[in-house]
Amino acid sequence: MGWAVVAAVMAAAPCAAAPDAASHVLVGELVRVSLLRSSVGVKLVGPPPREIEVRVGPGTVMSSRGRPLRLADLRTGERIMVACTDDAGGVHRGQRIKLGGKPR
Repeated sequence: MGWAVVAAVMAAAPCAAAPDAASHVLVGELVRVSLLRSSVGVKLVGPPPREIEVRVGPGTVMSSRGRPLRLADLRTGERIMVACTDDAGGVHRGQRIKLGGKPR
């Protein structure tokens, strides 16, 4: 399944966040995994290139090639797609994370 199709499905899927929360999809390279902060770092392609921190909670669904993952299973350097919402403080909260392949 192509990444564009996956992005459309993830964006259209209902989220558990409040209706006023801003929901969006981030696509990039997984550059950091923090077990202490329960977060991942996503490097987005520019312009300008930047790194976004996404918090991972107990309700976050993570998978790679159809297999479920835990935060401790994630490895940097892979392509990542995150469907997330922003809370009132602007913190990105991951709802669904999909990993697969090397970034382009």
